[in-house]
Order: sequence, then C-alpha cells, then structure tokens
Amino acid sequence: MLSLPLPLLLVALVVVVAQVASQLLGASWRKPNITTSLEDRIRLAQGALSQAISQLDSATLAFPDPATTYGLSGALYSQLAEFDQLTNQSRYAITLGGYFGSAKAVTAANFSGPYVLNNGLNFGYGAVVAYKTYKTYNSSLFLQFAIEAWSAAVPYTITQAALDAGKMANKSFTLSPSCQGVSMAGGAFYSTDPVNTGVVVIATGGFFVLSALLAEATADAKYLSAAVQSMSFIRAHLYNGEGLVIDGMSASATDNCALSTLGLLPYNSGLMVEGLAVLYSISHNTTYRNMLDDLITASLATTGWQNVSAWRCACDEQARMAVMNI
Repeated sequence: MLSLPLPLLLVALVVVVAQVASQLLGASWRKPNITTSLEDRIRLAQGALSQAISQLDSATLAFPDPATTYGLSGALYSQLAEFDQLTNQSRYAITLGGYFGSAKAVTAANFSGPYVLNNGLNFGYGAVVAYKTYKTYNSSLFLQFAIEAWSAAVPYTITQAALDAGKMANKSFTLSPSCQGVSMAGGAFYSTDPVNTGVVVIATGGFFVLSALLAEATADAKYLSAAVQSMSFIRAHLYNGEGLVIDGMSASATDNCALSTLGLLPYNSGLMVEGLAVLYSISHNTTYRNMLDDLITASLATTGWQNVSAWRCACDEQARMAVMNI
C-alpha cells in the first residue's frame, strides 16, 4: 500500500514477480491490470469485513454453529488485523481485543473441534498478526493467545523422539520413521482422531507459519527450530515434479509413505510461500530466498488450479503477506 514504508527488497520482489508473471503468461492473462483506485479497493475490503462482522454471534463474538465454523472466526480475526496492517491504522485493535478475549474462554481447554491443527492455528495466526499490527493495544493478550495456539499444536507435530519410539501418545498406529531415507520429523497431523494418519500441509504449513511468526516476534529459538523442521518436512516430502506443494501423506508405517489423493491445492504452496518469507526476514539466509523465488515462479507458471485465461491463485493471501515480511 502507498501508505506503508516499503523496503527496497520488498519493491524488488514485487517487480520480479510482476516480470515473471508477464513473461510466463503474457497476453493470455484476462484483464491483468488493476484499474480500481486504492481508495475504492480499501472501501470494498472494508465493506466485506463489515458484512462478515455482522454475521458474528453477539454473545460469543464468533460465527454461529461453531462445529462447522469454528476456524472461520479465527480467519476473520486475522483479516481484520491484516487490513489495519496494510492500511496503516488501528481501526480494529480494540475490537479484536474483545474478540480474542471472548474466544479465549472457548479455546482455553484444547482449541475445540476435531481439527485442532486447522482451527486452532487459524486463531493463533490471527493473534500473532494482531500482535505485530498493534504494539500498544492488547499486545500481551494477542501474543499469549498465539503461544497457546502453538502449544496446542505441538502434541500433534512429529518429533524425532517420537519417530525413534515409533509412536505418539495421541495416535494409535506405528509411525513411519522416514520416507525415501528422510526423517518424518516436522510433519503435523490435521486430525486429532487417534486412527487418522494424515500429515497434511494445511496443518504442517500452518504450524510452520505460526512458528516462524512467533520466532520473529519473540526471538525464541524454539519457535525458529520448529519452523525450520516443518519447512524441511514439506520440502523433503511434499514437493512435486513442478516444484509445487502437494497436499499431504500418511505417517503410518503400514502405508509405505502413501501420498494424499487430493493432489495439487493452491493454498498449500501459499503457506510455504509465507513461511519461507518470514524465515528469510529473520535469518537473511539466501537458501530460503532462493526457495521462495523458485516456488513463486512455479506457482505463476502452473495451470494446475486454474486455466491460463482465468488464472487466479488462491495463495494470493499468503503471497501478499510474504512480501510484507521481506
């Protein structure tokens, strides 16, 4: 946004991405130029957020029917904070303090729901984004909430100790110690069901991004170590031949490293993009920058999730947040 002081590296990345997109897709893009004014884009985004807020339950400050919408409330909270971050304001700072305060009463026990590594991480991500955005409003609440969400995800993230033992306390099957000779440490389970063997990117990538953002916010080495391990798992086990991130795999020893049949979903690459950007912003390790460049290039080149003439990648959200972190 024009109101934000963009570092030169961010500008350079935006230029590179635009150039790559132009070279790869060129004239085949449908209406590639954004002609809507900045003011109108902000107004449209504000209207969408206001409409979403109007759907929240006034008592819980979350969407109704939490059995199916639990994680969506956390996603909305992050969007409110991101809107303020991008527009350089604090419009939702106090509002979010109330939202997270209310959510804490519901999530304190175990981040309710069968998919803690989706739902809980949505709240954790929203909280750490709010912490980054608002330094003078409810900062301790936001940071503590993000840490609690991260801590709830740790028991469902595979460690080397668990692999050495062949089991985890909350799973009822024998773990596969490695695939293609590479450790499975860092993978995260999507489901809390003891018999569900799926290690998927929406969980592993979500844990990766939250760990990286907490490492950036706190400088605590345990978060950085967790982020690197989850990133390494995705890079080693869940990249396809095009250099894009596939959905997931089984962690059960009896499944012989079977990959998910869901195939190529754009948000999986998007989570990796954002996590790599945060890692690079922390370490300035060119390996992460090169991995990021390669993944963005591959994402722009593929037509795996849309045909060329109607190209729109659902990883836009993570890509936008990525360039904000570099």
